[in-house]
Amino acid sequence: MQQAVDALRASLDIERDVAAIGSWPVALGFIVGGILLLLWGFRLYRLEAILMGVAIGALAGLAVAAWLQIHWIACLVAGALVCGVVAWPLVRVIWAMAFGANIAIVAALVTAVLAPACSEGLLIGAAAAGFIVGTAVGFMIFRFIVILASSLTGGAVLVLGVLRLVTFVPSLGDPVMAALKAMPWLALVLVLVPAVFGVIAQLGDEKTLPRKSRKSARKKEAKEAED
Repeated sequence: MQQAVDALRASLDIERDVAAIGSWPVALGFIVGGILLLLWGFRLYRLEAILMGVAIGALAGLAVAAWLQIHWIACLVAGALVCGVVAWPLVRVIWAMAFGANIAIVAALVTAVLAPACSEGLLIGAAAAGFIVGTAVGFMIFRFIVILASSLTGGAVLVLGVLRLVTFVPSLGDPVMAALKAMPWLALVLVLVPAVFGVIAQLGDEKTLPRKSRKSARKKEAKEAED
């Protein structure tokens, strides 16, 4: 368990992640992408699911190419196309299963913390139960899951882009990065602030409501206008 915690801490390197963005045009792209996810993440959920499918398919294609010792470009393209096409009709399933996977990880971590001496079978059982329950819940609160996920992702992408631009001005970037290194929790706060704004903005967007809810809301407004 301690090894997993140490690995998690090692992976959370804000300086490395910011530097990996590279040039300022890429940083601007991060900022624009973050704003799009924060404000219109739910409207783009189909595109997001398809991109996830394309990415997974591309990785699977590369793995197959390495396994069969064949040309990697053809496998990459084929995997990306197949998974991208399959993702279109399975958008809700993909989002629900992604939520279930996150709940499975949380369930396994909580089990490991509460019962450090637990068996591997118990951890697998907790993860499986978390995945099943999380996936079922994901279907029931689909709209909120997409809004929450897109807002958190958008907040993280936006903050990374802004921090990268700030580092191009050493007099401003050096103290900011030093503060983030001294107080790692500050990065979480910086992400949560725009994420909360994104959740509120998207929940208030009428176009994120189901069609039936939108129609009933319009009928109610029309009736009130007549009265």
